[in-house]
Amino acid sequence: MKKLIVLLCGVLVAQLVLAVIVFVSGEEYGAYEAEEKLLVFDVTAVDRIQIENGSSSVVLTKQADKWVLPELDDFPADQHNVVQLLDKLAAMKKGWPVATTSGASRRFKVDEDEFERKLTLSTKENTLGQLFIGDSPGFRKVHVRNSGDAEVFAVDFNTWEASADAGDWIDKRILAFSAEKLLQVEMPDFVLRREDDEMQLADLTNQEEVNRQAIQTLVNNLSGLQIDSLLDEKDKPGSSTDEADFKLKVTLDPDETLTYYFFKQPSEEPYFLLKRSDFEDYFKIAEFHVNAIKQTTRDKLLVNAAEDVSGDMVDDESLNPEVELLD
Repeated sequence: MKKLIVLLCGVLVAQLVLAVIVFVSGEEYGAYEAEEKLLVFDVTAVDRIQIENGSSSVVLTKQADKWVLPELDDFPADQHNVVQLLDKLAAMKKGWPVATTSGASRRFKVDEDEFERKLTLSTKENTLGQLFIGDSPGFRKVHVRNSGDAEVFAVDFNTWEASADAGDWIDKRILAFSAEKLLQVEMPDFVLRREDDEMQLADLTNQEEVNRQAIQTLVNNLSGLQIDSLLDEKDKPGSSTDEADFKLKVTLDPDETLTYYFFKQPSEEPYFLLKRSDFEDYFKIAEFHVNAIKQTTRDKLLVNAAEDVSGDMVDDESLNPEVELLD
């Protein structure tokens, strides 16, 4: 019995020692994971980003502190999305390697010749970092490998955040402006002007009352108009702006009036083309965005005259008792 007790005590001591070892190594790993960066670079120093997916690639360059797309004639990129990508890359930390052999890189699609994405960060003179992004081991996770290293890690990232399509990087809010700057809107059947810090119908009569919510909706639709994409040069319409299906003018200050020319596309295409007077480019705009503006008429900017103050409908006959109903 005494030997059995000694043996059990020995087993218990061994288990305690093993638990301490695991605990200590876990603490060391945790510190390692929290401190060591996957890529070490200065975000502010990067002025060129190249993203490849094996079949296509996109380059973004910084010009005068603004990111642009050289292949689209230096069209402005979405500054927020570019900065967000760089910040995420700079914040990536190493965890425990998923694999450490050179042969594993192909299996996880982070190989020099087989990858989901290849990101190269550089200045005009030097490469600051290169990262291979591979397949996904789970939700919002991807396998990655730093160029020159054999270790493969799993990090928090979405592959779509590193698109290799230039169209995904354009600034889709390039046409937006501050609603407070709006001085006048000229639509086909009405004009809105800013009076006493409010947009007002230019020819409002004493018997009419404007619908403030409808006016604000129109202002929001105009000031926040987003493009879907740029039109390829080869697809530009041959028609002149005089043949636009719909046009309007927006005045932002006394010396800045912008004209919008909308061209409806064939019925199977759910978008309009837009040419704005301050851009050479043609933009694709979703049809429902344009219709929200186009279908705004003068009548829709007025409070319904057939409703009393409480909102109840009034009998049309009581408004004009001399009107005779037709059979």
